[in-house]
Amino acid sequence: MVNPVRKLRQLLGKELERVQHRFETDVIYLRYPALYFHNAVLMIRANILDKPIVHVIGDSHIKSYSFEELFVIHHIEQATAYNLDKINSATKSKAKIEKIIGRINKERDILLMVFGEIDARIHIYYQYEKNRRKIDIEELINRTIQKYGETLRHVVNAGYMVAVHGIPPATSIKINHFQYPYYGTPQQRSEISREFNAKLMAYCSRNNIPYIDVYSATVNREGFIKQGFAEDDIHLNKKIVPFTKQQLAAYFGNRKSLWRLT
Repeated sequence: MVNPVRKLRQLLGKELERVQHRFETDVIYLRYPALYFHNAVLMIRANILDKPIVHVIGDSHIKSYSFEELFVIHHIEQATAYNLDKINSATKSKAKIEKIIGRINKERDILLMVFGEIDARIHIYYQYEKNRRKIDIEELINRTIQKYGETLRHVVNAGYMVAVHGIPPATSIKINHFQYPYYGTPQQRSEISREFNAKLMAYCSRNNIPYIDVYSATVNREGFIKQGFAEDDIHLNKKIVPFTKQQLAAYFGNRKSLWRLT
């Protein structure tokens, strides 16, 4: 007769090996061991019970979902939406995304893509001034959405269930963290963030990709991030999590392979 305790231990051991192999080169594993452990537990449970999880792939704005039920975090440090599909980018984001999605259960899990805030806050205005305003900001936003779209199309066409996370509103505080020679005023960055979200939402709508509109949920009347949703001068806090869960449930909750997300 098979010992059920022994069988469970063997199963857990195999799942732990699979999860460790999956995350061993992830920045989460290297820098945040507690979060790595949280990710690992979610993965083990998902594999044993065959229940879906949400893989949050993105820049530092994924931090709102750390240590949250259902969310496994994959951090690609300082990745930009514009260079996401570039083979030799400084962040190696294309290779990292390929590695991450290659180990995800596409029949069961959801990918939540979180990119673009760095582009809107820094790079779009920087390129505008760097090119002596010969390329207008709207065109620079269009180019960024187009480049981001190349990665989104690739992942969707590969058969994954994908949702796109909008970028948060700009902050009213002017802090040039990386000391760029050209950095927009709060009002300029607010307008870029608004337009970026509108164009990204429109792209997702045209391509039938679920869009999580965190911008509309967190913007105040002046076009800046609502104080109650601000973790710091850039990021959203965890108050956004219930909203995101509700949106994901609305988009994916009727799939047979998915359990209740809220």
